[in-house]
Amino acid sequence: MANSILMPKLSEGMTHGSIVKWLKNEGDRVKKGETIAEVETDKSVLELESTQTGYLLKLLIQADDPTQVGCPIAVVGEEGEDIQPFLASLVRNEPSEAASAFSKNVPRSNQTAESSVQRDQRSRVFISPAARRVAMENDIDLNRINGTGPNGRIIARDIHSFLGFIKPNATTVEEPGGGFEDIPVTAFRASVRRRMELSQSTVPHFYIEIEINAQPLLGAVDQLKRISPQPKITISDALIFACARTLVKHRSLNSRLLKNGIRQYRSVHIGFAVAGEKGVIVPVIENCEQKTVEEIAGARSRLVATSLRNELKPEELTGGTFTISNLGMFGVTRFNAIVNPPQAAILAIGAIQDVAVVLDGKIAPGKRMSLTLSADHRMIDGADGALFLKDLKERLEDETFGKD
Repeated sequence: MANSILMPKLSEGMTHGSIVKWLKNEGDRVKKGETIAEVETDKSVLELESTQTGYLLKLLIQADDPTQVGCPIAVVGEEGEDIQPFLASLVRNEPSEAASAFSKNVPRSNQTAESSVQRDQRSRVFISPAARRVAMENDIDLNRINGTGPNGRIIARDIHSFLGFIKPNATTVEEPGGGFEDIPVTAFRASVRRRMELSQSTVPHFYIEIEINAQPLLGAVDQLKRISPQPKITISDALIFACARTLVKHRSLNSRLLKNGIRQYRSVHIGFAVAGEKGVIVPVIENCEQKTVEEIAGARSRLVATSLRNELKPEELTGGTFTISNLGMFGVTRFNAIVNPPQAAILAIGAIQDVAVVLDGKIAPGKRMSLTLSADHRMIDGADGALFLKDLKERLEDETFGKD
């Protein structure tokens, strides 16, 4: 008996996914739990497992076509089974946007379903959500686009192709010389755009910066490296450790906004920004307040390696209660990060700088680091953020750092 495999919800904010590559072909036998495709979500590229056992009778979605979560993407059934009635039922039962992807599979003998789809096609333009966003941003008349998706559906690459040979709004603006390359908006980048636009438009940010003496921190990290060479401990590991221990005493920053309240967490799950080929992703280390620096270093190292291979699991990308973004390794001295909703705050870490400082009335060489807190004013007051940074500074400047 034929059954459909649906586009799964693989991350917290995922609304659409794109098939990067089908690993199975039509006619192949598949088992429940077997990997059949790679899916690009709003966070990463993840493996898609079959939810059925049988033969892969039909692939309903092409690669690179953004598909809504819950939409059928393949049909599994018995070998040689006639699936045309099943495909017709998908057209009748799916929303019109999804139905357009399946209507080409409906047998012509099924006049009721087919005529329904044809009437719908005459009344609206079939277009994927990603393509519609790009079209709206560039004020494109969709009637001028020839869709190359299933049943003539307009997909993102059609819009980008169209933008490649016309100038937006039919203006006479000249392109600069030297040529150019149009980069399609991936599901990941589209998600980042939506979340950052949401954050900037809905979160009332405020920013607090503090400068710390980084010499004790550097000394503590060097000592920890000598004691425990593996895993390799970094400044980021020490900062995650210190933030976790400090957040336990400042739970207003370790919280998220609810519809009718604020939820403060007892455990600290810290997300840390990782720059990959496709953009920045934020893996999460759980229960950081219970971990040693060495344990945090091991978890961070594993998650970074997994991130760069695009093999993170959904549960490794969700559940964060606080985020750290460290651009110090790129030489950035200070910056303002954007709060990742629904979290309450994010900490931006700058590079350690060699500076001249005044000690006991005399100028001496010193090392300083900037920490900038971005916070959601709906959950945190300025005094709360200032007290958190004060306590974090004291912890990082303590010579016994890492031993508590």
